[in-house]
Amino acid sequence: MNEHAQTNEQVLQNINEQNKKMRKQFLIALLITIGTVALLITVILIIKANLEKDEPFTLPESVFYPTYQGNIFEYADYLEKRPDVIYYCADPDGLGRTTSIDEEREDEFAPEVLYLRDFLLIMMDADINAYNACFNEIYYKSNKRQPAFSQQMIYQAEIRFASEEKAINGERTATYYLCYKLYENDGSLRRDVGSDAVVPMRVVLRITTEGEISISEWEPIIITG
Repeated sequence: MNEHAQTNEQVLQNINEQNKKMRKQFLIALLITIGTVALLITVILIIKANLEKDEPFTLPESVFYPTYQGNIFEYADYLEKRPDVIYYCADPDGLGRTTSIDEEREDEFAPEVLYLRDFLLIMMDADINAYNACFNEIYYKSNKRQPAFSQQMIYQAEIRFASEEKAINGERTATYYLCYKLYENDGSLRRDVGSDAVVPMRVVLRITTEGEISISEWEPIIITG
């Protein structure tokens, strides 16, 4: 065998050895990748299983005050909170301009906004008959009538527009958020929030073609995360 043939054979051997090393490295990298993917899938499945557990969310316990004995509109501590000022905001995120709903400027607001302003006043007056009359048959399909409650010391109230839809029959559905605080909340109406805190209420209104307004949905917006 001449020197040239030996050189070619040596080159081929080197190439084969390099190919073997590359295949080995490739197999090692492939096994590591497969193992990593399998581990990630396992972790994801475990997290998903934990998230899908049927465990009801429980609100933190709130401390409620004794019911105020007297007329809240004569309670100086409450009146300092300016409960007579109710705001409106057309931005669902509450980042837009807010406007005070004054009696002298009622014509600047939609009837639904004035309806919700009056609904807040009904809760402040503790008018149980007027309160239950605000809800329609859609709401009462899955909810009971509210028993008597005490005057709600609402303050820093804001009515916030969310969305509106119009049905084929001409009826409209409008969604709003009611954001307000309760001073010395006794829990007689709302037990999902303590005093001086805000848990927004989502309220869906049905507006008939005749302009009649009623509440179809009324529920707190609970942020769990």
